[in-house]
Amino acid sequence: MADHDDAPRPASHRRRFLIGLAVAALVAVGLGALLLSVARSSEARERAERKAVVELSALTAVIERTEAAASPAPEESGSGLGDELSSLGTDTAAAPEEETEEETGGLGDELAALDAPAAPAAEEEEGAAVRRAVARFAKDHPEIAAVRVVTIAGIRLEASTAPADTGEQAAPRRLAREEKPLYDLAQRLRTAVAENREAREAGTAGNADEIAVERQPDGTLTLSAPLLVAGEVTGMAQMTTHPERPEVQATASWWPVLLAILLPVALFFLISIPLGERRGLLALAATVLLIASLIGFGRWGLALLGQERRATGEAIAAKIAEESKRAETLLADLAIPAGAPLETGLWDADFQRQPRGLVTAAGTLDEGKLGEVVGTDARRLTRSVTVLALLALLLLSFVGFGYAARTREAFREHYQAYFYVLPAMLGMLLLVFFPFFYGIALSFTNANVYNTNESIFQT
Repeated sequence: MADHDDAPRPASHRRRFLIGLAVAALVAVGLGALLLSVARSSEARERAERKAVVELSALTAVIERTEAAASPAPEESGSGLGDELSSLGTDTAAAPEEETEEETGGLGDELAALDAPAAPAAEEEEGAAVRRAVARFAKDHPEIAAVRVVTIAGIRLEASTAPADTGEQAAPRRLAREEKPLYDLAQRLRTAVAENREAREAGTAGNADEIAVERQPDGTLTLSAPLLVAGEVTGMAQMTTHPERPEVQATASWWPVLLAILLPVALFFLISIPLGERRGLLALAATVLLIASLIGFGRWGLALLGQERRATGEAIAAKIAEESKRAETLLADLAIPAGAPLETGLWDADFQRQPRGLVTAAGTLDEGKLGEVVGTDARRLTRSVTVLALLALLLLSFVGFGYAARTREAFREHYQAYFYVLPAMLGMLLLVFFPFFYGIALSFTNANVYNTNESIFQT
């Protein structure tokens, strides 16, 4: 009789599937909530960057209008770096032959030009209107820490509100040797404009960045864009700004996450009572409840992302309207002749300076474009939820059909052998499996050779 009482009781299928469902829902919904949080944070960061790009676009529009009014027929800046640098070291009345000889110089001529004496006082007054416009623009935007305007012809710092550019270093002046990266950046942006223009003429999309962005850990952004007068790049405007720290609204919304985890477990507990220990029916019920929970969570996540996208569009539209009024007021105060209306519809642009199209020329949100963006989000979210569902079903099967219990017993019996192979398992995990799954994760992003400096969550 005692032997009969000591016999092990059969495992409860109800308990196994209940535990398996709880683990699967916790892992899948928890990972989904983490990915959703990352996506919302990324959207908030992008919103702040796009608002900064709108500010930069307004700044360049003001400077270009001011330069065009001051010199409606700008002189040719030459066909290359040698033309620009050679013109700096020669007198304006020098013979053409002398200019040709200087053009054959290289890096040494460029560095010599940087060390050349300052330009005459009359030349310094050329950009007075630009300097007034830049100073006024910076005053109207307290979040902007510094604005610098570099002209390619003359290798000059035409205007600056940077604290370092005061006293003897105040603009206008020739760039110093240690400021050569500024000139190189202006040249790089001019080249990008030319490459993209040629690509569009050839019927292809240019992929060279015409807006350079440098991100600092504290959230500071330094953005640079080319300045065009009469269709030609004459220089560069650089803006360092401290945008509002992107804040993601705390999810009042944690209750849908908890509901997606707890509801299927509670329903399965109630359903399993009449089902008893019939393993097939228990597995079917747990699978249906798990998939339904993930579908509901996915729909909620998509609605949340749609709200974030709409908030971004409305914020950008409001920013464009604000910057447009400021720019028009500034130009009027500076007595700049009124020309064609500002092309504010182009201010919300990507780094190739192509309009994103989310805001119409009238300054309203384009519902059709917003629908396309949300549709893209829906497809990405569907893929993510599908992957999470497969992972959850594997966990459910592993626990529900008793494989977890068998693994535990095997480890308990052969734990020494497992410790011996642990280093090899870790090596396989880090050197084989991690690169493999990381490559799969990259396939669901927009990562390419042009945004390698961004994390996987930003692409």
